[in-house]
Amino acid sequence: RTRFLKETIREITEEVPDLTVTTRLNVYDGVPYPWGWGMAEDGSTDWDLSEPIRLIEELADLGVPLINLAIGNPYHNPDLERPADQPTAGQTLPDSHPLASIETNVQVSADLASEVSDVKLIGTGLSWLRQFFPNVAAEMKAEGWIDMIGVGRESLADPGYANRLLEHDGLPGENVCITCSCCSQMMRDGVEAGCIVRDTEIYQPIYREGRQG
Repeated sequence: RTRFLKETIREITEEVPDLTVTTRLNVYDGVPYPWGWGMAEDGSTDWDLSEPIRLIEELADLGVPLINLAIGNPYHNPDLERPADQPTAGQTLPDSHPLASIETNVQVSADLASEVSDVKLIGTGLSWLRQFFPNVAAEMKAEGWIDMIGVGRESLADPGYANRLLEHDGLPGENVCITCSCCSQMMRDGVEAGCIVRDTEIYQPIYREGRQG
């Protein structure tokens, strides 16, 4: 299950030794064993990170310095990593609150970080928190659970969020992602993704094109 990834990284680093190779890595599927990766073997949705930890250690030995952590499957249980207030077409929102998904994400990151020391970790999945995501990210960094935080939907809604955060010593709420899932829908529809809420003039016609296609 891990050979293809490791052989690919090994081939790249041998061919281009000056290139730094990193990867995004799912460490917890949320799908019961034996079908899910990073899962406890009792058939529950509890995690067992022993295999992901082993893989991360092997990637570190291959010279990978940085890993972007991910959880869940974007087509099966996207709410795990990308909790939202509206689902994409054909999906339904889970019964659990989005904060439960964020709690899982944070706890998985914390448990993983306690066993991994040779690789820098990028946390994800906090955009649902809107203007409060930097507070949670800062605490995760302070606890040593992540080294950096990455955001996807928030960066589409407000590409200048990082500068805004520094300028205001906090993130104003008027430009943040509202987790409507429209950008995710656009990706699934095969059109250019963007924020139809914050950049309506450009992206609403593209969104409609994707929905009609």
